[in-house]
Amino acid sequence: MKIRQNKGLTLIELMTSIAIFSFVLTASMAIFHAQQNSFNAQQAVVEAQQGGRAAMYFMSRELRLAGYDEPETRPAGAGFITAGPSVVQFSASIHNGFDDDGDLLVDEWDEAGNIAFNGRDDDGDGVVDGFEEAQTLGVVDQDVNDPNEVIRYGFDPTDDADGDGIADNPPGMAPLTRNDINGANTFERLGENIEAIGFAYAFDDDFNGQIDFLDMDGDGVQGGGEPTYWAIDTDADGWLDTLLDTNDDGAIDINDGVAGKALNPPVEITRIRAVQLWLLARAGEGARDYVNTRTYVVGNKRVGPVNDNFRRRLLNTVIVCRNMDGVGQEE
Repeated sequence: MKIRQNKGLTLIELMTSIAIFSFVLTASMAIFHAQQNSFNAQQAVVEAQQGGRAAMYFMSRELRLAGYDEPETRPAGAGFITAGPSVVQFSASIHNGFDDDGDLLVDEWDEAGNIAFNGRDDDGDGVVDGFEEAQTLGVVDQDVNDPNEVIRYGFDPTDDADGDGIADNPPGMAPLTRNDINGANTFERLGENIEAIGFAYAFDDDFNGQIDFLDMDGDGVQGGGEPTYWAIDTDADGWLDTLLDTNDDGAIDINDGVAGKALNPPVEITRIRAVQLWLLARAGEGARDYVNTRTYVVGNKRVGPVNDNFRRRLLNTVIVCRNMDGVGQEE
């Protein structure tokens, strides 16, 4: 009996194999593309968020120095100069011509927090690195006219022509800038792809050492449900005149009136003790199959509903300006 051996595949088997392979390949490619799109979208969000966080970190450190100098030598105008909803300008007298924190950079902006121990007798009392030197070194510099001592944060006017704190050139994204008024007077880039910036300010109007709040029970102690007053200077006249939390629920959100409500009486900006900061960062590239329908609250601004395919991250923080204690208080 002859045993016949058949080698190869029949046409039906070949077509079946091709069909199965094509199905597996198509499914694999679909998964790959989905993963790739997800990665790209998340990467764009991460880049935007990192830029916003870096800018916010830098701004927070400098804003904490607002008004820095010894009270007895503090020059007129030290502290906040502009307290607008989209721009803040302030001064801090921190320069003395030395490398106080030992990082080989003279008069670096953050030295005021690191000057206690540098191997010198900074306050001239005959004691090297005395514990009180960090508090007394400010007497060396009695003005706010040195470079990096008057700082402005906000958009470059070329990127925000109407000054509303929402970038318009190019649409939807611009670099946040830091302007050294007494130095080069140029706008330095802090963070890219920032779509909107907002500020609000808390204050101590009666100089009791406590930030003012809505004292519902009249006991003078801020408890739950008694919100801090957050205000802005809407007309740049040096007085906080508008509160942003219009429904007194302790949050500045979509439920508050866009125009705010009057702060009566107005409060001088010299009495600011804390700053609330919002940054809305936008991804540089749009994401497929994604529609952003959110409305973002950025201080006194509403951005949206945007109805586009760009992912965004809203960053928010509060900076306590401890060097402002006593600024503006009449002797």
